[in-house]
Amino acid sequence: MRSRVERESDGLVRLFRPSWTKVDPDSGKRQTKTSDVWYADFQERGKRIRKNLGTPFRQDAELARARIVTRLRESAAGIEDPFAEHRSLPLARHVRAFLVALRGGRATRVHIRRHVGYLIECLQAMGAKRLADLDPSAAAAHLDSLRRANKGARTRNARVSALRSFGRWLAATRRNAFDPFATVKPLRVETDRRRERRALTSAEVGRLLHAARSRPLAEAEARAAEEAKHRETEGQPSGHVGAVVDDDERKYLAEVGRVR
Repeated sequence: MRSRVERESDGLVRLFRPSWTKVDPDSGKRQTKTSDVWYADFQERGKRIRKNLGTPFRQDAELARARIVTRLRESAAGIEDPFAEHRSLPLARHVRAFLVALRGGRATRVHIRRHVGYLIECLQAMGAKRLADLDPSAAAAHLDSLRRANKGARTRNARVSALRSFGRWLAATRRNAFDPFATVKPLRVETDRRRERRALTSAEVGRLLHAARSRPLAEAEARAAEEAKHRETEGQPSGHVGAVVDDDERKYLAEVGRVR
């Protein structure tokens, strides 16, 4: 026998599995199908709502109904949760609103596209679907995976900046009660240098100048060799590479390299 509380819950929120009728294309007979997942039917703020609870199990549906009943009773008693509506929305809705807010600022399109791209990358790596899934530990785990992939501090800090700005925006617009990424701190770039800048040695300067001087002629000879190889594959006589890059062109390319 059902308790009084359960009967009252039935009055506030009705659980059901929708059914529909369709014609079997083979037999031509009408068949009734029933959904595998449970739905909740209730009234909230003067509107009738039918919500997909996303579970095929009755016990899980009962737990979801209990949460809805608690929310409805608190609302009737004047106990409002200002963040409940935002928590129920998919995280993608908040990201789109964040994108609109960025476009209203002074940032360039390139910066906005890169910034939001980093944010989406992090959220997908965290597996976040709702605001409740925004976990600083999951964000730190993704950043650590970038470190293991030998990504530098600047690369990781770009993701940190995207997460922190999104978290601050969520709190400032009262979509969330707090900034979920307040504890995610940027890294010190000066302690994570990939390459040390230094002056070239005299030997390195010599090799650099030699490469700059010889490059125009070397590239022309490489192109001539490629053309000769192509002619051979086509069955045409290739000739000598030096005949393709003649003496006048060689002198000109050598002068171009010297002037560079």
